[in-house]
Amino acid sequence: MAQNKTLTYLAHPSEKIVSGEYIGIKKSTFDLEQAPPSGGVTIKIHYVSFDPYQRGRMRPSHFKSYNPAY
Repeated sequence: MAQNKTLTYLAHPSEKIVSGEYIGIKKSTFDLEQAPPSGGVTIKIHYVSFDPYQRGRMRPSHFKSYNPAY
């Protein structure tokens, strides 16, 4: 079993981003011997980051913008 970490969007930020309040990390295990889903692949990610572009998308959908909210 391998460790699997998932970045999870928890809430819309109202002002500045606070660590752990809007984005969380969930830990679970993953069986590397398990076959990927039909038509899918299993990949290993070494690094991940959120682009500043994402900040504008992390808002309630009733705020209008040229990009839709998540």
